[in-house]
Amino acid sequence: MRLVLDLGGNEIEFTEPLSGSLFPYLLEVGELRIAARAGYISGLGVGESPSLAVTLDNAGNRAADIIGSPLRARATVYDDDGSTYWSGVIAAASYGRVIGLTVDA
Repeated sequence: MRLVLDLGGNEIEFTEPLSGSLFPYLLEVGELRIAARAGYISGLGVGESPSLAVTLDNAGNRAADIIGSPLRARATVYDDDGSTYWSGVIAAASYGRVIGLTVDA
């Protein structure tokens, strides 16, 4: 997987560790839940994800120095085959040893 952030017209690509790319800081991409209905039965406990959690390695503040404050920046997560896994805007960011980003649809 890879995360592409549009930061003021510059697209920055984060990939998984050992990928050999320029910014191999992508640690985790959350899972998606998609609603499913079976006939007229409702309340089966199945819901949709309005957002996606993404985690970046921030050792030495390297990722934080690159992204700064990315709120409202366009973000796209691509699957390994190059198809779009999730697309939206950064709605929340938490900084520490890792950076937690929330991408809203």
